[in-house]
Parts: sequence; C-alpha cells; structure tokens
Amino acid sequence: MKKLTLFIVMAVIFTLAACSSKSSEPKAVLNDLLDVNEAFINNLEKSTDASGVAAAIDQYTADMKSLIPRLKEMKAKYPDFDMKGDKMPEEFKEFEGRFTEIGSKMMKAYSKLMPHMADPKVVKAQENMVKIMQDMAK
Repeated sequence: MKKLTLFIVMAVIFTLAACSSKSSEPKAVLNDLLDVNEAFINNLEKSTDASGVAAAIDQYTADMKSLIPRLKEMKAKYPDFDMKGDKMPEEFKEFEGRFTEIGSKMMKAYSKLMPHMADPKVVKAQENMVKIMQDMAK
C-alpha cells in the first residue's frame, strides 16, 4: 500500500514540478490531475469487492495514461520550473486546499483497497498502474 500511495503522491508532485506560471495550460493539467485523483477516490469508496477495487485502479490507470503525454509535454516545455520541498509554488496556491483535501481522502479510500490487496485482479491492476507511473517518470 505504501508503494501505491507513493506513486500517486509522486504523480501529483511530478505534475507540479512540470508546471510553470508562463501559461494557464499548466493549471489545466494540474486541475485534470486532481480530477483524476478525485474520481479514483470516489470509485474506491464505491467499491464493494475486489472486482470493484480492481476496476477503480484500472480506470485510474487509464486516466493517468491519457494525461502522460500532457505531463511530458509540460516537463519539456518548462524545464526550468522546479518545486523545492513540499511548498506549493505561489502561482498554484489556489490548488493547495484541494490538494490537501484529496491527500486526506486518499488515505481513507485505501481502507477499501486493503482487504483486497492479495486478490489476483487487484494485484494485476496495481502492476499495470505501476508500469504507467514508471512510464510517466521517464
């Protein structure tokens, strides 16, 4: 679970690190990333069995996969932007409350995931998600 949480948190941090105030586009990418995370949380909370958990992870993976080209484009377009420590850059302060709220909700949503961690469907879904997150970091 710690690895899964780390990958999700790193995805959000990676997006912040890839963004710049030079355009409104980075904010749109960040907003979309937060939307994807909220949808993942909602889907996990609604799941009642391992199939539901696996479906939530699979949907999250598909959503993140569609964001990867935009994330990579932002990283290439704004290589000089760097986020130091855990402080949110001033130009993204408007997202700080939502970012904190999502982090809190994510931890609660994992209670739905924990009982199904060993289920083959959930394991496979997590493996696929890890591959996508690793691709994003390239």
